[in-house]
Amino acid sequence: GRIVLLLRYFEYVIVGTTDIRVDHPEVYCTQEEITYLLEMIGRVFPHIEVEPSHILYTFSGVRPLPTDNSKQSMGQITRDHQNKIVEQAEYSFPIFNLVGGKWTTFRAFAEQVTDQALKFLGQSRCCDTKDLVIGGGNDYPFTDREHWIASVAENYQVDSKIVKKLFDRYGTGAKAVIKHMLEPPLSRTDQWSKSELNDLDSVDQTKPLGNVADYYIGEVRFIAEQEKVVFVEDFIRRRSNLAMLGQDTPQLRAELTEIMADLLPS
Repeated sequence: GRIVLLLRYFEYVIVGTTDIRVDHPEVYCTQEEITYLLEMIGRVFPHIEVEPSHILYTFSGVRPLPTDNSKQSMGQITRDHQNKIVEQAEYSFPIFNLVGGKWTTFRAFAEQVTDQALKFLGQSRCCDTKDLVIGGGNDYPFTDREHWIASVAENYQVDSKIVKKLFDRYGTGAKAVIKHMLEPPLSRTDQWSKSELNDLDSVDQTKPLGNVADYYIGEVRFIAEQEKVVFVEDFIRRRSNLAMLGQDTPQLRAELTEIMADLLPS
């Protein structure tokens, strides 16, 4: 059978996962899967009543698994990553087929594959990123979190509550978000008139959204500009946890569209 996990997520609970074979990339969480997971919760916590109406959000994805035997059950197929190297006479180079793995192993997998590529090329590794800390974990204040928040709030003259909220979301990357929020918005002058740009510049970028108080106007613009947002849905579903928290509403989409319109591809 498949292990079912229940993880606390803010004031909510994430439940999953199922693991079924699919042949089409446009997958979705089926009613059978929902029923299965709810029944599993009932077995473990018989005194807690959970109904389909309690579900805020469902997500389904496709993960390629390495197998040469179509008769294997899903539980029998390894979850480890593999690089299937195929050498063919008509090519002067091998073909690397990267299959499997997960978010927690992608850097190790990349290192192993580049080692194999370097070996084929007769080259040696000239740098190592094994100990490189990325994203908001860089210079993370593990033992002095409150001091970091207070220091940034003082240096940038921003409410410490805003700094804390952004720190919880982006780690030390919060500093870059705050710096961007305090600068005039970068707009495409070919799409906005001078009066419109002046109106945009006059908006307080540290002001929370009207429909979601946990996010800020300048933060939305920072993500739209720095994280290659193409559609408003990208921000809601893939650059934030708004969808998972059940906050995806028509009103929010309209507000986000107005805030980031000049930053999206035309």
